[in-house]
Amino acid sequence: MPSFFYPSSDKPPLSYHSKPERWQKTNTQVTLQAAARGQEFVLDTHYYPDTAAWLVSLLRH
Repeated sequence: MPSFFYPSSDKPPLSYHSKPERWQKTNTQVTLQAAARGQEFVLDTHYYPDTAAWLVSLLRH
């Protein structure tokens, strides 16, 4: 995923993914070891404003 998904003290993580060891960040990307539970995870996009533009770019391809 894009690096802006990486949680921090002022940005809560994707639901069910609060363990720091699940997240690995490089300069441009984030790798997440997804939790095994459920199919729906919640991201509060108020804290991640770049998400909307990223999703639109995915859907346009």
